[in-house]
Amino acid sequence: MRVDHSIEEIPGNTPTPSFPSFKSISSSFLHNLTYARSFLLHTTPLFLVPPLQELQEQKDEVRQLELEARRPNQEDSPLTRNIRMLENRLDKAMIKYNEAQSIRKTYEQIVKRLREERIGFDSQLGALERTMQAKTRDYEELLLLSGMLVK
Repeated sequence: MRVDHSIEEIPGNTPTPSFPSFKSISSSFLHNLTYARSFLLHTTPLFLVPPLQELQEQKDEVRQLELEARRPNQEDSPLTRNIRMLENRLDKAMIKYNEAQSIRKTYEQIVKRLREERIGFDSQLGALERTMQAKTRDYEELLLLSGMLVK
């Protein structure tokens, strides 16, 4: 609304300035206030932009988390069944692997002990052979002595 501030000219009189009435001032003022209010409501001050963006990002993140929370409840989906099947196969393979490792360690311990025994086996065998030769000589001597006694 425009307020006319022009000077009225009346014939025969000197021009006098015309002032706007209180009613026109108040309606103009109210119009400006309404415009300013709507401007402030529909525009965001620059100092509020980062917090609003951060708030929107947080809302998006919460929405994403809610969607992810719903997904596990869909246990009948083919993807979930496939994942469960693969997890079960992995568990079985891990059990077999662990059993094989245990058996391998047992056999490694057996081989280590046999190698240690092999080192001492040659000396034990040599000692037994010498003992047997000595006993054979003793036996032969006893046979000779017994033969001499019988004649």
